[in-house]
Amino acid sequence: MPHRQPDPTGTDLDPGEVLGIAPVPGVIPTGSRVLLLNATFEPLAVVTAKRAVVLMLSGKAECIEVSLGGAFHSENLTLPAPSVMRLSRYVRVPYRRAVPMTRAGVLRRDGRRC
Repeated sequence: MPHRQPDPTGTDLDPGEVLGIAPVPGVIPTGSRVLLLNATFEPLAVVTAKRAVVLMLSGKAECIEVSLGGAFHSENLTLPAPSVMRLSRYVRVPYRRAVPMTRAGVLRRDGRRC
């Protein structure tokens, strides 16, 4: 086993080593993050890989970039693990209006704190 340098933060324990879990090559955890883009390639959110696969299987999103070395396997299907996805339809995102620069607006913006 190769020698590891101590972690400068003082926490040299790898969670996988503590639990006795070894990483499996080619397996992507369902909690890994995927960037979700609007149909116009505007970033919308970061979703879990599980949610990204559900969107892909339901035809609501398409994979733009895949993660290297990972895939999701089922009995009849193998999907590459996405890292960036784009929605097929445009989703209108409601933006909050800017708070007016008045005394009341500044207090509202700052949560009634000085």
